[in-house]
Amino acid sequence: MTREEKIKNTRELYDRSISEITSSPTAWADFLKTSANFYKHTFDDQLLIIKQDADATAVAQFDDWNNKMNRQIKHGSKGIPVLRKNADGTDNIAYMYDVSDTERRNEKSREPYIWKMSEDYKEETALRLAKKYKLDKSFSLEEILDKISSNYTLEYSKRKDSFPFSFVVDSVKYAAYSRCGLDTSSFERDLFFNFEMSNKSDFSEYIRNSINQICKSILRSVEVEVKSITAEREKTNINKKEETKQAKKKENTHEINTDEKRIIKINELLSEINTLYGELSENEKAKLPDISNLFNGNTSQIKEKYNRQNHFTDSEIEIAKNTNIVDYLVSKGEILKAVGKDEYELSSHDSMRISSEKGFYWNSKNVGGNAIDFCMIYYGMDFKSAVTELLEFNGKGLENTQSKDSKTQEKIKEKHNP
Repeated sequence: MTREEKIKNTRELYDRSISEITSSPTAWADFLKTSANFYKHTFDDQLLIIKQDADATAVAQFDDWNNKMNRQIKHGSKGIPVLRKNADGTDNIAYMYDVSDTERRNEKSREPYIWKMSEDYKEETALRLAKKYKLDKSFSLEEILDKISSNYTLEYSKRKDSFPFSFVVDSVKYAAYSRCGLDTSSFERDLFFNFEMSNKSDFSEYIRNSINQICKSILRSVEVEVKSITAEREKTNINKKEETKQAKKKENTHEINTDEKRIIKINELLSEINTLYGELSENEKAKLPDISNLFNGNTSQIKEKYNRQNHFTDSEIEIAKNTNIVDYLVSKGEILKAVGKDEYELSSHDSMRISSEKGFYWNSKNVGGNAIDFCMIYYGMDFKSAVTELLEFNGKGLENTQSKDSKTQEKIKEKHNP
């Protein structure tokens, strides 16, 4: 079939379709109801889309699918022919494609947004439309649509001497109500009556396009509000989920921090007892009960339970615990000063002694321990964060211990001997 033949056939289909939809009030109402799904399109396009693809849901031209939606037309899709006018006024043809004729090009491809007026949206939509059009906030959505349909139609009626005002208003309301899922029975009889009272001129191109443009203006306003409500509710739901998540995290953190504080406190007390015990003479020690078992890891049961709660294996805990604190601190940019064989002083706290084998001891605070204890006490980390960081540090340190110690010594010398 030649292009001229396609144009001729499309024009004939259009003329027949006009006659069909204006043949009875029922046919006209059916057209209004269906065309409301394509309110962004012109009257002529609506008519040809409906007559050629009854199952269409979201229709656009090739360039719109390609450029705006990042979708491609499926191979073999024929499209829906619609009429266009050339500069000289003669007919031409273009093609529209339903979303079913397209497919996603990649992860950035978009799905067409088809809004729906659910029951729980009606009141909020009515309030927003009332504010936009400066109407009574007590109006229902139906009353809002009635009012703005009349107002828009009044403006269009001023542009033409003979204008079927009631017929146009009822047609606009019927389309708008249908798209919003509202009951049309309250004025359906009026629409049918006004249809029967109409004459051929009432279906002129100006009247058809007036109905189309008024419906487009109203339904675009509704769409904007529905989109806005949907976005706000989705954001609220996301915030609620995040708040719930943070609350649970805070609750868990509170429990963890409580355990951490107890462990630190026990270590501090043990360290203080150990210091005082070491200052006693043998005779004084003999007067006390044997407390040596306090210093051989009596907190291990507490820590093991804590370790299990944080999903670390015993092996992982040992790796983190036995981390070379000197290497770890140098990697974090801390400045160390050698004060003895395998003994360093932290420049920011001269009362702290650090050893790659013995761990650390903070004299001014009477507290010491291994790498995990250091991270928790000095850096204020929780247990889980401390173990995780130390494991990551050890995972990166693939060099053997000897070369690692050598590099550490070089870094310390560089910082103190520039």
